[in-house]
Parts: sequence; C-alpha cells; structure tokens
Amino acid sequence: MPKQVLKQLEREKGDLERVIPPLVNEFGVVKAAKQLKMSAATVGKWLGDHGYVSRTYWQKGVTAQERADIDAAAERVNARRAQGLPTLEEEEEFS
Repeated sequence: MPKQVLKQLEREKGDLERVIPPLVNEFGVVKAAKQLKMSAATVGKWLGDHGYVSRTYWQKGVTAQERADIDAAAERVNARRAQGLPTLEEEEEFS
C-alpha cells in the first residue's frame, strides 16, 4: 500500500525529493503527511530510506559579544547610580 501511494504521488507531483522534505521542514511530518494524503509513518519511512535525519538544536538568543555588551552597559549604569547621578528612569522623566 505505501509503495502504491508513493508511486501515485510521484506521478502527480514529480520528484519526491523536491516535494516531501520541504513540506516536512515547513509543517512537520504529521501535517505534511495529511497534505500528501498518506500516513505519517509512510512519510517517516520514506525520509529514513532516502537518508534524511531529524535534528533538533538549541540556540542562544544572544551571542557572547552581545551578552558582554549588555553586561558592560549595565555596569556603566550601576556606576552612574553609585555616583549619585540620576538613574535612567529618572532621566526619562525629564525628557
């Protein structure tokens, strides 16, 4: 059954390498499978059989340099406060 579904899809859409991976990347396996009118298991098996792997990665929202810039700015603000100068909030009140 899955092979028949895949062959039919290939006749309708052409090269499955150009159809299945982009859909899965955009919508995930389950939604892509629904759009292709097949099971998620069939899509997953096809991906695995064609050398595709799933990867999940974590990424920091700021780089190390951005973090250092933020920390340096905070230190400058704290130094101003220690000197008895107005805080940023107080300066905004006068702006």
